[in-house]
Amino acid sequence: MPSIILAALFSALASTASGNPDDVRCSDAIRVGQYWMRKRSEPSERVIQIVDEKAFELVPCGSEVEAGKKYKVRISNLRPGDRFLIEGSGAAALETFDACGGARSYSRDAHFVAPGGGAAVEFVGAHANGYETVYVTERCAVTGRGAGPTA
Repeated sequence: MPSIILAALFSALASTASGNPDDVRCSDAIRVGQYWMRKRSEPSERVIQIVDEKAFELVPCGSEVEAGKKYKVRISNLRPGDRFLIEGSGAAALETFDACGGARSYSRDAHFVAPGGGAAVEFVGAHANGYETVYVTERCAVTGRGAGPTA
């Protein structure tokens, strides 16, 4: 009987303490201090980068972006073998956010169409290499200018 209890406890811990960002449940907050793999996540030295897909130019966080234009979102300077996620929130048309109801992209760059009319979109990332500490980027937001995309 004790072995069944231990197995159940281990299973519960394993399901709530992941070391890879792509194992994070949709209900888990992406923030510094989140408990993953028996450790608290820490601030990342890497940053969210937003790239204009046509001009291949970086767009600084806090900037205005042209409504209806496509942008790529990535985490800077990832190491080979890093697993990561990018979460987007706000009024953008998220294109390659393939998990959590379209809010997250796991271990691949994400793409979005900029909103219009002053609407904002915000991104945050988390990354780890195997079962190491999970690091969380600072949030990066941009605001759409001009008329929004039409359906």
